Amino acid sequence: MKGHNDGVDTSSLSILLQWLTAEGNYNHYHGASNSARPSSKGKTKDNYCTDISNLIKRAGIKFECTKNAVQAKINEVESAYCKANDWINNTGAGVECQIML
Repeated sequence: MKGHNDGVDTSSLSILLQWLTAEGNYNHYHGASNSARPSSKGKTKDNYCTDISNLIKRAGIKFECTKNAVQAKINEVESAYCKANDWINNTGAGVECQIML
């Protein structure tokens, strides 16, 4: 996922962050397993990543954004959030942060 202006008025990263911060989305995504066990909404993480990939495509972004690229970017955002939270709170927890976005 490129993350900056992808040739339209928005970026793939903006779309991803809007989806993650919409009420309930991150909690449903976070509660889903990586494979067979669905979230309370009946979806797996792969299903959610496919949905986000489709949102990005519908926004007119020209490059191929696969569900795997979406998953990798979510992992990157979670890691950065946990590191920032650790730094702000000086907890020493680092990447083990379990706080919800």
